Amino acid sequence: METSPFYVMKPTTFQKQKVRIGHRLDLTESQARPLIHGGFLTNDVNASRYIAELTHELKNLTYELGVAQEELKQSEAELENLTQSIKTNSDTSTKEDK
Repeated sequence: METSPFYVMKPTTFQKQKVRIGHRLDLTESQARPLIHGGFLTNDVNASRYIAELTHELKNLTYELGVAQEELKQSEAELENLTQSIKTNSDTSTKEDK
């Protein structure tokens, strides 16, 4: 049986082993067919590399978004504290003027 190289596009389990994006599997057409139709494999190495790059970029952007959201929450909390402080000082000075 002749095998051909196929590349993983979506993490999956094959023959009780986990395979990651970009991993090369040498399979026969009959072994690869269900995985190809399921969207897990491709025989195009460039497509596999591109998907791996996009996946890595997505992880980085997701992390950066989480950091930015956390910084925004902290800034909003600081702004709320300053607003409360200004209101308190304003109320105190108004009472002293009377």
